[in-house]
Amino acid sequence: MKIRYINIKKARLANKSPQKIEKLIKKAKETFPNITEDGNSFTEEDKKNAIIALDGKRIIGWINFENKQGVQKINGFKILPEYANTQIKEELVEQAISELQNERPIITLAVGIIPNFLPIIDKYNWEKTSYTITPDCIQGMYSFNEHPKEHIYKKRIDTKKLS
Repeated sequence: MKIRYINIKKARLANKSPQKIEKLIKKAKETFPNITEDGNSFTEEDKKNAIIALDGKRIIGWINFENKQGVQKINGFKILPEYANTQIKEELVEQAISELQNERPIITLAVGIIPNFLPIIDKYNWEKTSYTITPDCIQGMYSFNEHPKEHIYKKRIDTKKLS
C-alpha cells in the first residue's frame, strides 16, 4: 500500500492546477460528507489547512488544522473505517503537527473516534481539558451524531521541567 499525502495549502502556493485541487476537495467531500470547509478556505491569507491521504486515487483520510491568533489546533479528522487500524492516522497527525510547528497543539476529537485515538493521545501525552457540544452535533450533521460532543485535548505540561 503506497499512501500519498497532499497538503492543500502547499499545493495552492505551489501553483498546482486549481481545477485538480478543487476536484480533489470535491472528491474528499463525497468520501466524507461532513467536511464543511470549502476549497477556497485554504488560501494563503486564511490560517486553515488540510492534508488528504490517498491510496492510489482513492481518498482515505483527511485532517484539518489551523494556526489562528497564536493557537495551533487540529480540528477535524476523518479516515475510512478499513484504514482505522493502520499508521495513516498517526502520519496525518504527525504532518499536521509539523505544519503547525508546535509539538503541543490543541486537538478536538469526536467522542466516537476517541477509542481509536487512544494510542495517539498517549503518544503525545495529551489530556482531556474540556468538551463542547457543536452546532453540527445539534443539527445531526456530525459523523458520530449519537455522540454529540467533541472532546478537547491539550498536551500535558511536564511539571518536572518547570522546577
